[in-house]
Amino acid sequence: MQENELSEKNIDSVSVSHSFLSNKKNILKLIFLFLLFGLLLYKTIDYFGAIGYRETWSICLDYLHEGTFWSGQPHCEGALLPFSILWALDTLFGRQYVQIAALVFSTLVSILFFFVFFRTAKKEALVSSNDDFFWPLLFFGLFFYINTITNIEAVLNSFFFFIGYYFLFYSEHRFKYILTGVFFFFSLLSKINVVIQIALVLFWYLYEKKVWGFSSGSFRFHLDKKILSGCTLLFVPIIIGFGICTFLYRYFWVYSWSVFTNQTIALSVLETFKKMIFVNAATDPVYFVLLLLVAVSTYFLWKEKKFYSLAAGPGFFLSMFLVTRAFGLTFATAMRYWSVILPFAAFVLLRMKQSWGTAPLKYLSTAVLLLVLIYPGLYYGPFQLKDDLSYLDSFNVLDRMTLGWQEKDAFIKEVHYGFSIIPPQSGKILLENDPAVFRRTLVSFGSPLPYDSIDFLTKKYMESHPDVWGFPRYQELLGDHMIYDPESHTLSAPETVVIQAIENGTYSLIIYGPPEWAISEKIFSNLPNETTSAYCTVLVPTNVWLTKEGWHYSYFFFKNQTDCSLLLQRMYSYYDATYEDICEQDAFTANMITATLRQDGVPFSKTCSAGGDSLDYYKRGIATKRIEFLLMIFLFALPFLFGLRNSSSFSREQKRTLFLILGILALLFILIFFFLNSSAPYVTPYVQQIAG
Repeated sequence: MQENELSEKNIDSVSVSHSFLSNKKNILKLIFLFLLFGLLLYKTIDYFGAIGYRETWSICLDYLHEGTFWSGQPHCEGALLPFSILWALDTLFGRQYVQIAALVFSTLVSILFFFVFFRTAKKEALVSSNDDFFWPLLFFGLFFYINTITNIEAVLNSFFFFIGYYFLFYSEHRFKYILTGVFFFFSLLSKINVVIQIALVLFWYLYEKKVWGFSSGSFRFHLDKKILSGCTLLFVPIIIGFGICTFLYRYFWVYSWSVFTNQTIALSVLETFKKMIFVNAATDPVYFVLLLLVAVSTYFLWKEKKFYSLAAGPGFFLSMFLVTRAFGLTFATAMRYWSVILPFAAFVLLRMKQSWGTAPLKYLSTAVLLLVLIYPGLYYGPFQLKDDLSYLDSFNVLDRMTLGWQEKDAFIKEVHYGFSIIPPQSGKILLENDPAVFRRTLVSFGSPLPYDSIDFLTKKYMESHPDVWGFPRYQELLGDHMIYDPESHTLSAPETVVIQAIENGTYSLIIYGPPEWAISEKIFSNLPNETTSAYCTVLVPTNVWLTKEGWHYSYFFFKNQTDCSLLLQRMYSYYDATYEDICEQDAFTANMITATLRQDGVPFSKTCSAGGDSLDYYKRGIATKRIEFLLMIFLFALPFLFGLRNSSSFSREQKRTLFLILGILALLFILIFFFLNSSAPYVTPYVQQIAG
């Protein structure tokens, strides 16, 4: 009997698969999605490099191999499960291929995740059959896969949390509470910030099971022993699991919890609300879309009382509030922090498409989708990549529609002029930086350095300096038990190879400075004096991060003494001629250049006492964001314009009047666009020469 049932299920499964694949529309949809995700994946890897985890974690894999993991080093804050999986991948495939292996592993987990996600969408009646896969797969691929592919901890954290949620709400398995607890434990072991979402899940589960609620306007509580004992049972694997981890690692809670929570709160409650509602929404287009998504989700929570609406609505806002209050505004729009929530946001959008099918809600639904999917988007992509050098990507047409990227590019080239005049080198060049990042940096500097002649000192094989955010916390939490000696004479095999290459005269130029320098400093501290004395030194102004904090010059060590004098002479002439221009743009940068040249022993007398203050302007891309908000308004209005055109509620004369008004508004839009676009300071002829 059971064999017959199994065979019938297999036959049904095969027939469904055959029916799905025989539908040409399904094939075309799959091809479209495959090409779309392929492009976005290519651009993500091209931008960040082929990485599946943070390179700073590489030293943690060495600690795991040595058996010294989490024993007092000021590195490796995070969660145990991702480190353990990466250690296994590193053991199997080696350090050279572990990043690729992590990408593949995360992709396989994401594929499995999607099947559970789609199954849940069916149970929530958000889709009716397998043929309805297009929108769920599109949302899942953009919001989750593209956002997390370079971050294995976010993949694992979100996957295990969602599996736990699925078992708790949809499974009738007799051990469902134990299994839910196991999956929640794995989720916490992947990234502990999911504790907020776990609390929300349990809060809502008790509501759905009518343990608590409101009746006739008053709060009620019903003591359901079966449900309460089940939820209590859920915590058993979590408590046992954390007990084992605490036994295995003396500083388990330091690395997985305290280092994240041991801090001064950045903002008060009132300041946080003020900045979230007024400051963030006015300066970051992505944040505006997040608030819009929260509003739509909250509406559906009020109407339909579903957990996915709670998670993507008030739960999302609460999470953003806590992160903003603790760490400041910078983290509020970092998509990787919201990987646990965005799959539930996808459910809300599916429900919105499903229920808002008639005008005017249909136009609102289309407008929301335009903002979410096209611009500014909730996913990493060629339009949405926003850092100090994202404008260099030719795909980033939104940045390039303004002069904002040109003025930023001009300023970066001015500050880093020394990089653009490096004399041709006979030997190789040694530089401490991330290869994927520095390829863009070279372009931004206008540097003639041939990329293929550079050897990179990277965190992939060597210990870098501790994270500037985490190091003071480790000092406080570990005290005298902290293990850190940046000038240690104990060298790793890769460090020994580099030192031998320097002693053999392989490198005619060595560069180090912000953002990385710890590996170089350790190597130089272990070089004999006769080797270091063979190089002359020039300090070159630098500020690639466009901030006032930190170290603002790089060390250039030339084997050819003439190169030093030539570089200094050309820097002096250039900055002497352009100093007033730079001062007018940013006084801090001008004075930083003066200080650096004086450290080089150059008698540079100019100072900037009353200049501009454009660093923040360039850093935040204010010129570009003004245009971005106008584009958002235009996109949001498009569906309503089409609806107006096709509406039968207006006479022809009324439509003409309305379109005349809209035409005037469009003209004003264009004028404002050009007015805002003309606010760039200027691009000097000197910078044009650097850019070539």
